[in-house]
Amino acid sequence: MSDEKQEVRAALRQLMGSNEKEIELMLGRYVGYSLTVRGFMRRWFEKRLGRQEWMLEYIDTKLIADAAVATGRVVTVPAKRGTTLRRGVYVFMVGG
Repeated sequence: MSDEKQEVRAALRQLMGSNEKEIELMLGRYVGYSLTVRGFMRRWFEKRLGRQEWMLEYIDTKLIADAAVATGRVVTVPAKRGTTLRRGVYVFMVGG
């Protein structure tokens, strides 16, 4: 298991205790680390738009990111600050 996955697992364990079933479920929904959800969504769109990246200027990524968090489609867990210098969040895509 990679260092990042171990850090995510530790953060989830802090949040959920010893509920391994729920931790495994959330690990399956893990999509990455980012300083902010808005930054993550912007990179997510850039990757998916590919050559049509010019469309990004017409997409309100801030609104979409805020709505995704507000509706529970995206869940975040604060990144561990111990051994790493990370200060962002781990991002999980929950709804489909």
